[in-house]
Parts: sequence; structure tokens; C-alpha cells
Amino acid sequence: MRLKSIWLSVIVVCALASEAFSSSLEACYNAFYIFRVGETCITYRLAADDRLEVESFARTTGLVDSVRRFEERSQSVLAIHPLKPLVYTQQQSNRRGTRVHDYTFHDEGIDYAIVRYHSDGRVRSNNVGTFEESGFHDPYSLSLSLQLTRQERGELPLFFGGETGSVEFRYRGRDTIEAAGQTFRTRRLDITPKAEDEDGALSPQGSWRFWIDEETGLLVRMRISVAVGSATVTISSLKGDMDLLQRIVLPE
Repeated sequence: MRLKSIWLSVIVVCALASEAFSSSLEACYNAFYIFRVGETCITYRLAADDRLEVESFARTTGLVDSVRRFEERSQSVLAIHPLKPLVYTQQQSNRRGTRVHDYTFHDEGIDYAIVRYHSDGRVRSNNVGTFEESGFHDPYSLSLSLQLTRQERGELPLFFGGETGSVEFRYRGRDTIEAAGQTFRTRRLDITPKAEDEDGALSPQGSWRFWIDEETGLLVRMRISVAVGSATVTISSLKGDMDLLQRIVLPE
């Protein structure tokens, strides 16, 4: 009887888990600048209430990791009918310390807290406030808007680091890319970030380029540049529900 009760409990837990997330998708990438300099994975989970949970992990690798170690963990909860950010958190760490972002988006504006810590855990700075305007993207909703748009050009507003910025994009053509054992037919967008990061080393520089799979909306390749250098980031593995991102509705 005890074994039967345990088994029933396992079944219930599995059933609840399947109801909580109706589908998921994971895409992992390698970053190269002559040699491999970093890796990242992004996981999308569609909840039963039509909210999308996005989680990513990025870190430096190899020689870059030994010279300038960097790690980042980010999470976001997004409404998808239409797409808009609800909650965003990010933790960035390097040898000097850690920076933590917490944003809550609502109809009247954005509540934010940005705390910087020394490497020994002492608080270095604490920036807490409310930005009293709405209609801005977090990094995830902005990226998904770029991935799913069919417009040939435009500009999207961004809130990050307690400041506002924007990203311009322009359609530049189509390319076929072989990666992760698959063939992707992609749309090519030129991206111009108009935003700065308070850590100057990570501030975007110049124009970026995105290659986006036309069928799924997945980012296949990115060419990015920040103050400390540039890299080409290409998808290396993919698993899960390939149609997940197509359930997102962009605002009109």
C-alpha cells in the first residue's frame, strides 16, 4: 500500500508539471572570434496560462574565460497575446563582482532595482526606482519582436539599466545556413542598438546582424560587437517544440 501511494504521488506530480508547461524549446549557441570565446543556451517554456517563461545562461570559455571571465543568467515572464514583458531578472558576474537587475512591467510604468556587489558580497551601489512610462521592451521581448516581425524596417523601444534606448532594424535579404545538423532558410536583419550598458565593456558598438529562421522564428546566427570585441554566435543544438514561438502574437 505504501508503494502504491508513492507511485500515485509521482503520477500526480508529473500530471501537474505537464499542465504547468504545455511545451518547451531549448536552443544553444557557440560564440567564435577566430576561436571559441563563449556559449549560451536559451530555454522557452509556454505555460498553460499562455505566458512564456524564458531563461538563458551565458558564459565565456577558453582563453577569454581565463583573462576576462563573465557569466550571465537571465529570466523573463512574457505575455504572448500580444507580446509584452511582465517580469525580468538578470544576474551578471565577473571577477570584480556581480550586478543584479529586477524589473516589473505594468500599465503605468516599470519598477526597477539594480544592485551591484563587490566580489566579496558587499553592496557597491543600489539603484531603485519607478520609470513612469510604459510600452518598452525588456531584452527578451525585444529579441522575440525582431525574430517574428515581418516588417522590413522599424525601431523598437528598450528599457535596461534604469535607462531607455532603442534598436533599429532593417531587412537585408535571405540566406541559407547549415548549422546544428540542419538547413535553415533565414531572413537577414541589420540591427543598430541605440543603448548603452553601465559596464562600458559590454556597451553595444556599431551594427549587428541577425539571421532568423523563416519557418520557426528562431535566431540561427548573430554577428555582434561590444566595446571589448566582436563575435559570431551560431546555433549548435536544438530540441523541443519547434512551433512554440509561432504562438506569439506581436502587438499591432
